Amino acid sequence: MTDDAKIVKKNKPNKPNKPSGENKGDFIAKKEIIPTTEELNREADIAADFVEGILDSLNLDGDIEMVIRNNRVAIEIVTDSKETINRLAGQDYKALVALQTLTRAAVRKHTQKITKLIVDVAGIRRKHDETTLDQAKIALQNALDNGQEVQMKPMNSYKRKLVHDYIKEQGYVTRSRGAEPYRKLVIFPEKISK
Repeated sequence: MTDDAKIVKKNKPNKPNKPSGENKGDFIAKKEIIPTTEELNREADIAADFVEGILDSLNLDGDIEMVIRNNRVAIEIVTDSKETINRLAGQDYKALVALQTLTRAAVRKHTQKITKLIVDVAGIRRKHDETTLDQAKIALQNALDNGQEVQMKPMNSYKRKLVHDYIKEQGYVTRSRGAEPYRKLVIFPEKISK
Protein backbone atom coordinates (compact mmCIF):
# COMPACT_ATOMS: atom_id res chain seq x y z
CA MET A 1 0.00 0.00 0.00
CA THR A 2 1.38 3.41 -0.90
CA ASP A 3 1.46 6.40 1.40
CA ASP A 4 -1.36 7.97 -0.64
CA ALA A 5 -3.73 5.06 -0.14
CA LYS A 6 -6.24 5.21 2.66
CA ILE A 7 -8.68 2.67 3.92
CA VAL A 8 -11.99 4.38 4.32
CA LYS A 9 -14.74 2.70 6.25
CA LYS A 10 -18.11 3.76 4.92
CA ASN A 11 -21.05 3.87 7.26
CA LYS A 12 -24.34 2.63 5.98
CA PRO A 13 -26.84 5.46 5.64
CA ASN A 14 -29.77 5.41 8.03
CA LYS A 15 -32.82 3.88 6.47
CA PRO A 16 -35.80 6.24 6.75
CA ASN A 17 -38.31 3.44 7.34
CA LYS A 18 -36.42 1.97 10.33
CA PRO A 19 -36.55 4.41 13.21
CA SER A 20 -34.17 3.92 16.11
CA GLY A 21 -35.20 3.82 19.71
CA GLU A 22 -37.94 2.13 21.64
CA ASN A 23 -40.24 1.57 18.69
CA LYS A 24 -37.59 0.12 16.40
CA GLY A 25 -39.34 -1.76 13.64
CA ASP A 26 -42.50 0.33 13.75
CA PHE A 27 -44.17 0.88 10.40
CA ILE A 28 -43.65 4.29 8.84
CA ALA A 29 -45.90 4.87 5.87
CA LYS A 30 -44.30 5.84 2.60
CA LYS A 31 -46.10 7.98 0.08
CA GLU A 32 -47.96 5.56 -2.15
CA ILE A 33 -47.78 6.04 -5.91
CA ILE A 34 -51.24 5.35 -7.27
CA PRO A 35 -51.26 3.78 -10.75
CA THR A 36 -53.50 5.21 -13.45
CA THR A 37 -56.53 3.34 -14.75
CA GLU A 38 -54.65 2.75 -18.00
CA GLU A 39 -51.68 1.24 -16.11
CA LEU A 40 -53.99 -0.99 -14.06
CA ASN A 41 -55.82 -2.18 -17.18
CA ARG A 42 -52.49 -3.02 -18.84
CA GLU A 43 -51.39 -4.93 -15.72
CA ALA A 44 -54.68 -6.84 -15.72
CA ASP A 45 -54.34 -7.81 -19.39
CA ILE A 46 -50.73 -8.98 -18.99
CA ALA A 47 -51.55 -10.92 -15.81
CA ALA A 48 -54.65 -12.55 -17.30
CA ASP A 49 -52.72 -13.65 -20.39
CA PHE A 50 -49.94 -15.06 -18.22
CA VAL A 51 -52.29 -16.99 -15.90
CA GLU A 52 -54.29 -18.27 -18.88
CA GLY A 53 -51.02 -19.56 -20.37
CA ILE A 54 -50.24 -21.38 -17.12
CA LEU A 55 -53.70 -22.98 -17.09
CA ASP A 56 -53.31 -24.07 -20.71
CA SER A 57 -49.80 -25.45 -20.22
CA LEU A 58 -50.96 -27.49 -17.19
CA ASN A 59 -54.16 -28.52 -19.01
CA LEU A 60 -56.33 -27.18 -16.18
CA ASP A 61 -59.90 -25.90 -16.36
CA GLY A 62 -60.77 -22.37 -15.32
CA ASP A 63 -61.97 -19.00 -16.51
CA ILE A 64 -60.14 -15.76 -15.79
CA GLU A 65 -61.90 -12.76 -14.29
CA MET A 66 -60.12 -9.44 -13.88
CA VAL A 67 -61.16 -6.90 -11.26
CA ILE A 68 -59.60 -3.59 -10.28
CA ARG A 69 -60.29 -2.75 -6.66
CA ASN A 70 -58.55 -0.28 -4.34
CA ASN A 71 -55.96 0.57 -7.02
CA ARG A 72 -54.98 -3.09 -7.24
CA VAL A 73 -55.54 -5.71 -9.94
CA ALA A 74 -57.19 -8.95 -8.84
CA ILE A 75 -57.06 -12.00 -11.11
CA GLU A 76 -59.64 -14.61 -10.14
CA ILE A 77 -59.45 -18.12 -11.55
CA VAL A 78 -63.06 -19.27 -11.56
CA THR A 79 -63.41 -23.05 -11.52
CA ASP A 80 -65.32 -25.93 -9.97
CA SER A 81 -62.55 -28.37 -10.86
CA LYS A 82 -61.06 -29.92 -7.71
CA GLU A 83 -57.91 -30.77 -9.67
CA THR A 84 -57.43 -27.13 -10.68
CA ILE A 85 -58.08 -25.90 -7.16
CA ASN A 86 -55.74 -28.47 -5.59
CA ARG A 87 -52.91 -27.90 -8.07
CA LEU A 88 -53.12 -24.10 -8.06
CA ALA A 89 -53.81 -23.59 -4.37
CA GLY A 90 -51.53 -26.33 -3.13
CA GLN A 91 -51.05 -27.35 0.46
CA ASP A 92 -50.91 -24.30 2.72
CA TYR A 93 -51.58 -22.22 -0.43
CA LYS A 94 -47.89 -22.11 -1.29
CA ALA A 95 -48.64 -22.88 -4.95
CA LEU A 96 -51.08 -19.94 -5.08
CA VAL A 97 -48.47 -17.63 -3.56
CA ALA A 98 -45.92 -18.94 -6.09
CA LEU A 99 -48.37 -18.37 -8.98
CA GLN A 100 -48.98 -14.82 -7.75
CA THR A 101 -45.22 -14.18 -7.48
CA LEU A 102 -44.62 -15.46 -11.02
CA THR A 103 -47.55 -13.41 -12.34
CA ARG A 104 -46.19 -10.27 -10.68
CA ALA A 105 -42.77 -10.98 -12.23
CA ALA A 106 -44.34 -11.34 -15.68
CA VAL A 107 -46.17 -8.03 -15.29
CA ARG A 108 -43.02 -6.31 -14.03
CA LYS A 109 -41.05 -7.63 -17.00
CA HIS A 110 -43.51 -5.99 -19.40
CA THR A 111 -44.22 -2.77 -17.50
CA GLN A 112 -40.91 -2.18 -15.69
CA LYS A 113 -43.00 -1.38 -12.59
CA ILE A 114 -43.71 -3.23 -9.36
CA THR A 115 -47.27 -4.45 -9.13
CA LYS A 116 -49.40 -5.35 -6.13
CA LEU A 117 -51.75 -7.58 -8.07
CA ILE A 118 -53.51 -10.46 -6.37
CA VAL A 119 -54.18 -13.90 -7.82
CA ASP A 120 -56.97 -16.03 -6.38
CA VAL A 121 -58.42 -19.40 -7.28
CA ALA A 122 -62.04 -20.28 -6.55
CA GLY A 123 -62.26 -17.51 -3.93
CA ILE A 124 -59.78 -19.16 -1.54
CA ARG A 125 -57.79 -15.97 -0.89
CA ARG A 126 -60.99 -13.93 -0.49
CA LYS A 127 -62.20 -16.36 2.20
CA HIS A 128 -58.89 -16.05 4.02
CA ASP A 129 -59.09 -12.24 3.74
CA GLU A 130 -62.53 -12.31 5.34
CA THR A 131 -61.18 -14.42 8.21
CA THR A 132 -58.27 -11.98 8.67
CA LEU A 133 -60.66 -9.02 8.72
CA ASP A 134 -62.89 -10.79 11.26
CA GLN A 135 -59.82 -11.19 13.50
CA ALA A 136 -58.99 -7.49 12.99
CA LYS A 137 -62.53 -6.47 14.01
CA ILE A 138 -62.22 -8.48 17.22
CA ALA A 139 -58.75 -7.05 17.95
CA LEU A 140 -60.00 -3.48 17.38
CA GLN A 141 -62.95 -4.07 19.70
CA ASN A 142 -60.59 -5.48 22.35
CA ALA A 143 -58.35 -2.41 22.04
CA LEU A 144 -61.35 -0.09 22.42
CA ASP A 145 -62.86 -2.07 25.31
CA ASN A 146 -59.58 -2.27 27.26
CA GLY A 147 -58.07 1.07 26.22
CA GLN A 148 -54.79 -0.67 25.38
CA GLU A 149 -52.96 -1.61 22.23
CA VAL A 150 -53.63 -5.08 20.86
CA GLN A 151 -50.95 -7.00 19.01
CA MET A 152 -52.12 -9.44 16.36
CA LYS A 153 -50.28 -12.64 15.49
CA PRO A 154 -47.48 -12.45 12.87
CA MET A 155 -48.74 -12.15 9.31
CA ASN A 156 -47.34 -11.51 5.85
CA SER A 157 -47.19 -8.04 4.32
CA TYR A 158 -50.33 -8.56 2.23
CA LYS A 159 -52.45 -9.40 5.28
CA ARG A 160 -50.90 -6.58 7.33
CA LYS A 161 -51.77 -4.11 4.57
CA LEU A 162 -55.31 -5.50 4.47
CA VAL A 163 -55.70 -4.92 8.22
CA HIS A 164 -53.92 -1.51 8.17
CA ASP A 165 -56.37 -0.34 5.50
CA TYR A 166 -59.42 -1.71 7.32
CA ILE A 167 -58.48 -0.17 10.69
CA LYS A 168 -57.63 3.12 9.00
CA GLU A 169 -61.11 3.13 7.41
CA GLN A 170 -62.51 2.76 10.93
CA GLY A 171 -60.49 5.83 11.96
CA TYR A 172 -57.94 4.18 14.26
CA VAL A 173 -54.15 3.89 14.42
CA THR A 174 -52.07 0.82 13.51
CA ARG A 175 -48.38 0.05 13.30
CA SER A 176 -46.30 -2.94 12.27
CA ARG A 177 -43.58 -4.17 14.61
CA GLY A 178 -40.80 -6.67 14.36
CA ALA A 179 -38.95 -8.30 11.51
CA GLU A 180 -40.11 -10.78 8.90
CA PRO A 181 -41.34 -13.47 9.14
CA TYR A 182 -42.57 -12.56 12.64
CA ARG A 183 -43.73 -9.01 11.85
CA LYS A 184 -46.93 -8.19 13.72
CA LEU A 185 -49.61 -5.57 13.40
CA VAL A 186 -50.52 -3.52 16.47
CA ILE A 187 -53.89 -1.80 16.82
CA PHE A 188 -54.14 1.27 19.06
CA PRO A 189 -57.38 2.49 20.69
CA GLU A 190 -56.71 6.06 19.55
CA LYS A 191 -58.34 7.90 16.69
CA ILE A 192 -56.25 9.02 13.74
CA SER A 193 -55.42 12.71 14.16
CA LYS A 194 -56.39 14.76 11.17
